[in-house]
Amino acid sequence: MSLAEYLRWTTDWRKKNFPRKDPYVCFEDFVVQNGTERGPNPLTDDEWAYFRSCAGNSRFMVKQCYYNSQLLVLRDDREGRLTYVEGYAQGVIPVLHGWVEINGKVVDVTMRLREHMSRPKRKAFRDRAIGDWKDEGRAYVGVPFTKEFIAKRVVDSGVVSGVIDDMPSGFPSIRGDLDQHIVGRKAA
Repeated sequence: MSLAEYLRWTTDWRKKNFPRKDPYVCFEDFVVQNGTERGPNPLTDDEWAYFRSCAGNSRFMVKQCYYNSQLLVLRDDREGRLTYVEGYAQGVIPVLHGWVEINGKVVDVTMRLREHMSRPKRKAFRDRAIGDWKDEGRAYVGVPFTKEFIAKRVVDSGVVSGVIDDMPSGFPSIRGDLDQHIVGRKAA
């Protein structure tokens, strides 16, 4: 079962067994209705050079996907070419995860690959999914959020954390309160 199929199955099961009046029955439902599935897609030389200029000498910590990705977009993306995306990633099992995209291509600076990539002239980040990967079963389904929304959220709360599973704010993804902050969406 693919990651997208798993998310749809989970959503259908929860709708059947735990119906809600909210726009979304669970986090998976929010991602299924608003997200896009991404597979391996190598970065062009220009995209790679831009990503490397943004990443600089940053050390991206394991298990800090929201922090790593949001700060890469907010602090280092001088030309506005990177987009913060949150949803589900599957390495071994599906997990809520945050990453960056450039032109719709995954740039995951956090989750390590089981099989390192051999990228001639691109030795840095061989153990990360930067556009492409070989790991069987690796998949991403995510929702892109506007940079303005992520910046306001970080400034207002003083914290960098997950958007979709934001318990302190009462799970705004389930209530539909995040819909207006999705890239390409118009405010209702």
